[in-house]
Amino acid sequence: MAFIEKSEKKFDVLIHAVLFSFLVILSLFNGSVHSFGPMILELSAISLFGFFAYYYANKNFVLFRSKYTFMLLAIALISFISAVVSDVPYTSIERWREWLAFLGLVFLTNLFLKDRIKPGVFQMFLIAFGSAQAILGIIQFSTGITVRASGTFGTYSNFYSHFLGICLLASVYLIIKDRHLRTKNEKLVLFLPVFIISTALILSGSRVILFLLFPLAFMNRSWLKRFLIILAGAAFVAAVLIILKKIGGRDMITGDPYHLTRFLIWKQSLELTLMKPIFGFGPGSFRFAALLKNFPQDFQIIRYGKCAEYAHNSYLELSVETGIISAVLFSIILFRSAKDSFRTPLKEERPGLFPFVAFWLFLICIFDTAFYPPLTEFLGALAIGFALPRNEIKLLGKTGLKIKRWIMTISALYVIWVLTSFVTELIYAKIVKDIESGKTERVVSAQSALSVVSFIDPLNPDIDYLKSFVFEYYWIKSQNTIWLQKALKHSLRSSMLERDYRRWKRTLMLAEKSGDFDLASYASEELVKLEPMNVFNLLSLAHYDKDEMKKIELAKNALSMEPRSIAAVEMAYRIGIIGEIGILSHNFDSMLSNSKDMRDTLFVSDYRFVILIAQKLYDSGYRENSDGFIKRILPAYFENEDFILSYASFLARNSMKESFTELYRLSDSVGVSGPVLDSLRRLRLVVQ
Repeated sequence: MAFIEKSEKKFDVLIHAVLFSFLVILSLFNGSVHSFGPMILELSAISLFGFFAYYYANKNFVLFRSKYTFMLLAIALISFISAVVSDVPYTSIERWREWLAFLGLVFLTNLFLKDRIKPGVFQMFLIAFGSAQAILGIIQFSTGITVRASGTFGTYSNFYSHFLGICLLASVYLIIKDRHLRTKNEKLVLFLPVFIISTALILSGSRVILFLLFPLAFMNRSWLKRFLIILAGAAFVAAVLIILKKIGGRDMITGDPYHLTRFLIWKQSLELTLMKPIFGFGPGSFRFAALLKNFPQDFQIIRYGKCAEYAHNSYLELSVETGIISAVLFSIILFRSAKDSFRTPLKEERPGLFPFVAFWLFLICIFDTAFYPPLTEFLGALAIGFALPRNEIKLLGKTGLKIKRWIMTISALYVIWVLTSFVTELIYAKIVKDIESGKTERVVSAQSALSVVSFIDPLNPDIDYLKSFVFEYYWIKSQNTIWLQKALKHSLRSSMLERDYRRWKRTLMLAEKSGDFDLASYASEELVKLEPMNVFNLLSLAHYDKDEMKKIELAKNALSMEPRSIAAVEMAYRIGIIGEIGILSHNFDSMLSNSKDMRDTLFVSDYRFVILIAQKLYDSGYRENSDGFIKRILPAYFENEDFILSYASFLARNSMKESFTELYRLSDSVGVSGPVLDSLRRLRLVVQ
């Protein structure tokens, strides 16, 4: 008997060690910064299933029946059907597998880990690890490395704040639990991680931390005290954020130009949900679906065609991706997990930590994307699994054996699938690096690796996509058009397998290079279907369409959709929608001054289109105006050597000696490279 108890303790210690290891590893691959993050989440589910299978290998199988278990199965089935019928099936299946790992973790936690994990030990580890992450974030902010504390989460400060919120709840709960038994010194020691984590949370600059006040307040039994804690906490956080703004922190109100557009994104998400209310667009396809709508804009935003990558509301995002039924079932499960934190229990009936964690995640899901980063998925699955109720059913004899075999068989197939995908993902990562190296021997090695992967993962559209890069490299090296045709063929096949914007964009580019304008027109049509609110797609289709009436209609739509786009203005001028007077009065000077970055600058004043407009002005007799038109963008591009050469070629082609001399002196003064100066000297001879 003593031997069995000792083995059980070792088994439990091993489970805790594995859980803590995955928690640390997932913090390094968070926010989908790396594709290995979801893979690691899946490996964690596999590992826990391994413990589950080992534990029940020689025992009667115990199943805990619950209506929430059936809800989990329903979500898995609905999301699988959604992935199969999606326009991006491979991407959706990959995301569905990650969701399956999440749902499996919830199931295993409720069925198995609930009896094996010691909540106190897990809570202490969360506090220690959260404190370490908080200290790292404080150092980042205080040294000026980042504007917002983010720990090991990179640029994903919001996800960092979600994780620290869970750690803060663990710290505060440790103080509140059995507080009447603690000495003053013990309470002071316990307040230290609370102070550290709270500081990092505020420095993360995430607005959603205000909602953390609700689960913190609900740890108190009195409704009046809960209300007062929320009010006092909100006032304190607001005061601290104002102080931080004055010393160089993030402006929580006006610092984010997209803060008010969240409501418009929610409105668009509802519209997308109604387009496919039953099965949605497929797991992980929100950013593809969002391309069907234009990104909401306010007066501060210049950039057009930017797509909302997240709905900033997990329930709406889930409804867009897998339908209304799936979203409702998930919200019911999460609400039931948090339900115990709402009641006002007696001392001996105080709910554990996990309902408060579920309450925190429930609130995040309303105002942000909570279950996207793998680490939050991992912790959320554990919290939901612990907080959900269950009813025990012991399955003995043949029935128990059959069910055990079925579960083991299905899980084994899932394990093989995940491990195979993990290996192929490593191979794909190496292939991409080999292609990017630009070295012939490594590109040949990438081609061989792709041939091997095609046997392991034959339905993956990335195989053809990467092959198109390999053959394009051969074409660049040899200038043999056969390689270019092969690259185009594989790119087109990849686009047909997965109707992805980037694939069709590449097909369009290769079609243009190969001179296949019919295919370029077809690719442009597909791009318009995928992203109808993108002005560049309309202009591309207008460029290749042979129907003059349709060309004019497309150009008009592009111009009315975005009159600030210099590309739309150039197209409208070229086909006669805008005359010379309209062109010369086009005001992109103020737009340039409002540009936030080079992408904005190119959008309103791309020099290539400006020079095309200037040439047409010159040909129409507006000689002085054509040169002046280009000079209006000179301050934004005078350090761009490509612009200097293009401008110089325009001046040389039209024999504008004085302007060329002025440009030559300017180029010499700003210190352009030697090859550019040599080109200018040759063009100078042409002008003279």
